[in-house]
Amino acid sequence: MDALVHSAPRQLHTIHLNIPGEAVSKLIWTLMALPHIVAARIVIDTDILPEERITHTGMGPAADLQLRSCLQQISLRGYMDTLLEQLGGWDLPSLCCFSVDSSPSHPSGTTQDPQDLVEFLKHHGSNLDLLDLNLKNSADVPLILDLCPNLHTFAFNADWHIRAQNNMASNIVNRPHQHITTIGLHGLSYAFGVGIRYSQAMVNHRLEANFILHSNDLNITELNKSNFPKLHCIRALNRGMLEDLNMSNGPSESGYDRWSKWWSACVNNGIQLEDCTGQPLGTLPKNSDGEEDSDEESEDGVEGGESEEESGEESGEERG
Repeated sequence: MDALVHSAPRQLHTIHLNIPGEAVSKLIWTLMALPHIVAARIVIDTDILPEERITHTGMGPAADLQLRSCLQQISLRGYMDTLLEQLGGWDLPSLCCFSVDSSPSHPSGTTQDPQDLVEFLKHHGSNLDLLDLNLKNSADVPLILDLCPNLHTFAFNADWHIRAQNNMASNIVNRPHQHITTIGLHGLSYAFGVGIRYSQAMVNHRLEANFILHSNDLNITELNKSNFPKLHCIRALNRGMLEDLNMSNGPSESGYDRWSKWWSACVNNGIQLEDCTGQPLGTLPKNSDGEEDSDEESEDGVEGGESEEESGEESGEERG
């Protein structure tokens, strides 16, 4: 940290740090000393010891710092509770992009969703243009969207069970959100009926898996022009799910039915349903009298993935 501060205090604009929980106070001092940082990705690999979780014990003098910086983008992953609590009290007038990912950086690790997300958004949500919530447990999406009225891009876990006040259906907004144009979907691991995770869930946790599938359907039904008048794109972001589809050469029969239902709903609403490369999520089947051989079409869909991704990047650049 000292080396960064002394070697490039003005030239350094982007940082990506993996730190243990006990180094969070050093991180705050570093951000204080590097006021020209505009983008920070911070992965906190370990939790702060239980006896140090109280802010003024675990953070020391850094707990009283009031940071004002040029940060425009913040991405947090891992054990972020202590840092997120501090961020809520900082002056971040330029912050426009914020993402949180509660999955651990190591496969053997475990972590929890942040507890102070709503408090953070009460302070900084009105300035955000992008909010990405890759969290395991359901968040209060209607409240979060109310706290972030200027969002253009919003990502959340489509596996969440988002209940309406009557507890009968998904209720993703309290009122139509007037600015969101793109919605990203984490989760969906079971949606298309393929992959080892789906197979294991059907054997060991069938009830839970079916509950998640029901939540997928309810949530995507709510992604319409009534709730999001400017919505034009929904993207599936789970790379593991897309890899499962690729290895299985497409969805199962029930998965295809689900995809077809979602695709038709999006088309009827004038919304594009895409994967994380910007390509359409799946390929519409050929007509029965189509001239192309179905095996050749399937091979093109799998083997031609690289060229499709390149075209997806080009189309993404055209969109700006």
